[in-house]
Amino acid sequence: MIVVLDSSVLCQNLRLAGSASRVFFGNLGIVPATVLIPEVVVDEVVNFLREQLVAAQDATVQANRRLSQLLSGTRRPMEPVAVDQEVSDYKQYLLKRLSDAGGRTIPYPKTPHDKIVQRALQRRKPFKHKGSGYRDFLVWESVRAQAFGGHEHIAFATANTSDFASGIHLHQDLSRDILNPQRVEIFTSLQAFNEKHILPRLETVERFDDDLRHATGGKPKVTDWIRKNLLNILRDEDFGYWAADLPPGVGSFWPREIVTFDAMEVRSTRKLRDDELACEIEVGVSVETHIDIDDEDYDNHKEVREWLDGTGTGSWYEIFEVRVILDVTLNAEGLEVTSHDVRGIERV
Repeated sequence: MIVVLDSSVLCQNLRLAGSASRVFFGNLGIVPATVLIPEVVVDEVVNFLREQLVAAQDATVQANRRLSQLLSGTRRPMEPVAVDQEVSDYKQYLLKRLSDAGGRTIPYPKTPHDKIVQRALQRRKPFKHKGSGYRDFLVWESVRAQAFGGHEHIAFATANTSDFASGIHLHQDLSRDILNPQRVEIFTSLQAFNEKHILPRLETVERFDDDLRHATGGKPKVTDWIRKNLLNILRDEDFGYWAADLPPGVGSFWPREIVTFDAMEVRSTRKLRDDELACEIEVGVSVETHIDIDDEDYDNHKEVREWLDGTGTGSWYEIFEVRVILDVTLNAEGLEVTSHDVRGIERV
């Protein structure tokens, strides 16, 4: 199998430090699969990191200025980030991570410009109706090149389903480009690929499940880790989107405190190739949340008015009961958490 990674998937976790990334890059050999990243994707991801660093640094300068105005005395501002050096180091890190997993990059395609222009004018996917989509087309050409020969299955990991897919399959404009479109399967995340092709091939560890369920005495410490870190994990998520069924970015939702841990159970545990453990854990909690809805959000979004049910805008606290699904990796003894991802959050 060949796995081609798009920038939309890599940007979900730039440092590839989450549980899904550890499982994916550390266990491709059991599929077996070779991971490929188009050079255009490498450039896109590196540039995305640059933009994020610049934006974060600008925000830090503003925050430092505001803190200096509010605090008495002098304070040492945060040191500026050497953006160019960080970007260069990141590119080398990404390429090394790829190489360590036995993968390689795909060179820029040599598609003639007249063919690119013709496709853009025809508005064939991945080009959009307004003609944009040049870099997406280069990514697709990189994927298509893998289907020229051989019979290997091709997994295309992309979260950009609007330009590459129709449902769970390739968009028909793209299917016409290759002889056997059934060879190409789309995954919207590394997690989705893991669930189908890696985790089912790993050894299950029932004993650890039992230990974690009871969580007493000298049992695994992952329960303590969850209790200590879950609040910050929730703060990193778009809380309002899932807690209140509102559009992303609408309103301010700040998880203030976990009031109760109502349940904690293991769904599955599997042993990875390096003897670490990949564990899926379900946690039920009640979360006290500070909510702030302003007049602009209220006026501009029907969902806000329906959710507030005519009660108006302002700030208040509300308790949400939620179910959190975590993917965590643990060391070989099952005692220390080495990485984590949020698989899903649901209001109950």
